[in-house]
Amino acid sequence: MNGQRSTPCTFFQRGHCRHGTACRFAHNAAACAPASPLPFDDRQYVQSQASLASLSQAGAGAYRFRVMSYNVLADCLAREHAAELYRSAPTFSLDWSYRGELIIREILHHRPDVVCLQEVDHFPQFQQALLRHGYEGIYTSRTGDRQDGLATFWRVDRLRVVQQQIVMFKDHGMKDNVAQLLAFEPCTNSGGHGSNRSASTASSAHASHPGSSSPSGRSRRQPASLAKLNRHLRFDSGSEGEGEDGSAATAGAGSSTHSSTSATGPAAAAPSTDPASLSLNEGVAAMHLDSTRAEGAAHDEAVEEATGSARAAENLSAPAPAAASGRPPPVVVAQTHCLFNPKRGDIKLGQVRTLLEHVNSLCLQQQKRCGQRAAAIIAGDFNSAAGSPIYHFVRDGSLPLLDHDRRYLSGQVESRGNSWRDLQQACLARQGQQQQCQDLQDQRQQQPPAVLLGASVAATYAASSGGGGWQQQVQQVQQVQQVQVQQRVVQLSTPYAPPPRHPAERSGSGSFPGGSSGLKALRPWGAQDVLMAAGSRSGGGEAPFARHPLQLESSYRAVTGSECPYSTCHDKFIGAVDYIWSSRAEAGSGWQLLPVGVLLPPPLQTLSCALPSPAWPSDHVSLVTDFAYLPPRS
Repeated sequence: MNGQRSTPCTFFQRGHCRHGTACRFAHNAAACAPASPLPFDDRQYVQSQASLASLSQAGAGAYRFRVMSYNVLADCLAREHAAELYRSAPTFSLDWSYRGELIIREILHHRPDVVCLQEVDHFPQFQQALLRHGYEGIYTSRTGDRQDGLATFWRVDRLRVVQQQIVMFKDHGMKDNVAQLLAFEPCTNSGGHGSNRSASTASSAHASHPGSSSPSGRSRRQPASLAKLNRHLRFDSGSEGEGEDGSAATAGAGSSTHSSTSATGPAAAAPSTDPASLSLNEGVAAMHLDSTRAEGAAHDEAVEEATGSARAAENLSAPAPAAASGRPPPVVVAQTHCLFNPKRGDIKLGQVRTLLEHVNSLCLQQQKRCGQRAAAIIAGDFNSAAGSPIYHFVRDGSLPLLDHDRRYLSGQVESRGNSWRDLQQACLARQGQQQQCQDLQDQRQQQPPAVLLGASVAATYAASSGGGGWQQQVQQVQQVQQVQVQQRVVQLSTPYAPPPRHPAERSGSGSFPGGSSGLKALRPWGAQDVLMAAGSRSGGGEAPFARHPLQLESSYRAVTGSECPYSTCHDKFIGAVDYIWSSRAEAGSGWQLLPVGVLLPPPLQTLSCALPSPAWPSDHVSLVTDFAYLPPRS
């Protein structure tokens, strides 16, 4: 009977309706699925006013592109952890037959130039769907008996791959995780210079470039409503309709599969557009790098071959004098999915350090090739909370190992509550406290200088001035002190990394100062632990330090002033563990990479259950950042 009902059963959505077939509400996925348009149409888009000002000064010389990072929740992992992490999620919303199509729709909706996907175990489905819309991609599976891996896709009419590299952390003694590194150059046919992808400018649409064409051979259409550009992160109103007739992209299918058993195959002279003809699971590591020129003139690039047996395969193109031609230098885009285990922060730190060292090496290689330093973008699921020691290591470039317990470097904590609602309300309360303290901090900055003085100094100042308003001055000082106390409360209530160790504990005695037997001793660092985390026993100094040579900033923090409110949300944890890092812009350093806009996650209070849900197909939300590559000022 319930199959004929249109109103969904909320208990069935949670997987436990006691009425069964006698329920008067619908028990089918079609009725429980959200009505179109899907919620990702309305995610809030935030822009950096400072970056927009720099962008306007750069004019037509700037190059704009979009990067998406998305942990799609592998089908095998969703089924494995359903009873533990996804108890509040509707049963049908965990099925890949339902989630896969939504994920592809979300990718095509935002139309990123580079897509970094983690936990991919259905790569052929992604490749066949994205191929029709002008994307090429590579896939790298995790080593060992893991069934998922990483996939990176890019738009062939916007970017061209000049070099790639695969990092297997197992080769470094750091578990089965992997990383992908790709060096991109912009294609001139897509309006590379001044290809404005900004939500605030009508000329950002690709229709503003009459000479550009879609992969299916049809001209792009101007979006029907420019007002929607100011509110959403969608710029191609017809992007989801391109290639629906089955016409393939001009570049063919650029896929490569890296696994523990690798084979090599020759690259075809004419790329096939039939997805069935692509070698996906035989270890072929061939990439077809074609691009089209403006004015409709076809230009065939040399197809390069990468062998899967060389796990750090590198494809180098001919040197291009970027400095002389005025073209932007390459951009190295890397992604990874770090180890999940919350108590093995030392391994996570070693994985991150190794990845950043490879990124720096690839940037230097591109600098030798084109004469300019390549910018870097590092995306993915780092399984490390914002504010954790690993987070500060990426941002600051160094980390003193002895100041932190190696088990808690990632800052991940388990939930404290009996249900998803308890965890949701606790996170909302913490967000409210942080917002309140931020508002009070803003008010404090607007106060006169006398308010910022200490209580005794303020009283002395008021008495010496001969005024009778000393009581008012003291009240204002008390308000400032109250703000400071509330800020301290928020810091103590934020479940990030524990405070640094006391210097007296660095000897590894196994006890806290005072000898309290009720506290668990901090685990000391051994020689092998330091070697894994820092890369050497000394880490570059007398005390063990982990270091990396890049200067990075989080795109979300650079645009909004704070990290993403959360990037994953399931029954055990809500917080930010996914990031898009980029090279920090410095004056006088040549081309500058600036984050222009980011896409915020849906407000936590709007979620009816943990993720995945009928509206959000993964336990992570996608991160989307618009970048501007600005030329050096003359």
